[in-house]
Amino acid sequence: MEKDSKKTALISKYLNGNISKSEEVILVKWILEDDSNYQFFLNERIKFEEEGSINLQTEMAWKRFQLRISETKKQQRISKFVILRRVASVAAILIVGMLLYKNTISNFELLNNQFQEVSALNGHKSKVLLPDGSEVWLNSNSSLRYDLRYNNGHRTVYLKGEGYFDIVKNRNSQFKVITDDVDIKVFGTSFNVNAYEDSEQVIVSLLEGSIKLSTGDDKKEITELVPGIGAFYNKESKQIELKEINAENDKIWIHNKMLCQNLSIQELTKKLEKWYGVRVILQGDFENTQKYNFIVKTESLREVLELISFMTPINYKIEEGDKVIIKKRELMDR
Repeated sequence: MEKDSKKTALISKYLNGNISKSEEVILVKWILEDDSNYQFFLNERIKFEEEGSINLQTEMAWKRFQLRISETKKQQRISKFVILRRVASVAAILIVGMLLYKNTISNFELLNNQFQEVSALNGHKSKVLLPDGSEVWLNSNSSLRYDLRYNNGHRTVYLKGEGYFDIVKNRNSQFKVITDDVDIKVFGTSFNVNAYEDSEQVIVSLLEGSIKLSTGDDKKEITELVPGIGAFYNKESKQIELKEINAENDKIWIHNKMLCQNLSIQELTKKLEKWYGVRVILQGDFENTQKYNFIVKTESLREVLELISFMTPINYKIEEGDKVIIKKRELMDR
């Protein structure tokens, strides 16, 4: 297959989910023929993602894709090492169900323990369909890892960052979320976990059902959570505090809205960094007395910064790349 418009069109059909079985065989063979073919495939996928038009296959489609690869291996006698290297990377693009937002899947390896990791890059979000039908939304700069034996007597995932979970009920198989500081155990329910590494606390909010949290150095302290109550775990003191909350607000981000509620300028800029995929630098002495309350829907970064400038005497610069400088108005260079 030559790198021409026909090949590009074939890749496009695959990424859009309307490729025929015979065309899929041709595409798989071509991808495995040469590293340059594989790289060209990746580049086309990136273009689709940047255009916001990518629509990835379901897990069943990936199983068919694996079968095609298996058939091709026999036909071409490609070495096991080369096949695993290429197939693992292709799997990182194709195995997850339909993605809700622009996203990327990274750090996927077929290791002895057979783990799969899905990541949402800074400024993006993604939706993951687990093998049992449970759904997980990943917020910006977050990742989810799970054993490929998932649903075979156990359901355990490992979260870094923020995720919203809608878990299929199964009284015979407990679902478990493991973070660096808090473990969550459920049988089936909906809840949000905010466990970013750069945050001072882990926040767990429950929308329905019940969950149990394991905290402390040995994670043996058990706290049960009911709907309408949020758990705030302080990483330094290793203490947990329960508060009444509006749990619906904690999942608003899956609808592509960012809630800013009673935030200091420091807390607000951290949210902006994750939401827009930028790096924000505060220059000057900003007090924590000013609190910000608003919802971002479709507004651009510049529009949000303009809003902040109306509320607070600041000026800002958006520099080339991904850096934003915010200064107190009297300190900004003229």
